[in-house]
Amino acid sequence: MTLEPSGASRHFFDLVVRNHGMTMARDVQFSFDKALRSTIDNAGYPIANVKFLRDGIATLVPGYRVLFDSMPARHQANRGSADMPDSYTVKVQYKNRDGDALPPEEYVLDSALSLSAPYAQEFKLHDLVKEVGKFRETFQEWAKQANWD
Repeated sequence: MTLEPSGASRHFFDLVVRNHGMTMARDVQFSFDKALRSTIDNAGYPIANVKFLRDGIATLVPGYRVLFDSMPARHQANRGSADMPDSYTVKVQYKNRDGDALPPEEYVLDSALSLSAPYAQEFKLHDLVKEVGKFRETFQEWAKQANWD
């Protein structure tokens, strides 16, 4: 389990679960040292309620990804009085294909690693679509003003 920059923007981080083994992992369960919190929880998508994080994963091949948080918003909230944890320790328990429990593994998810870390902005198809949408809106305004309807 890791925190990785989202494909949509490096300002967002995804919580990623991967199976690096040669076979599927079964009955994968997660337990966190403290309740997961995100600045997007109030938008109606509490990270702690994500089904695979809450209930586990029956069979894991190859993995799952879910938006965790906006790092600029998280760091800004902590500059205020939000007191959102910078890191979480997660214990992952799972079974092999024969149903045998394997030793649990612990991972540290540290959102503070992105603080003041420089990065190069990479533009992707998502960015192009947003720009084309702006162009369309501008063109529609021009057409309305010119009575081209």
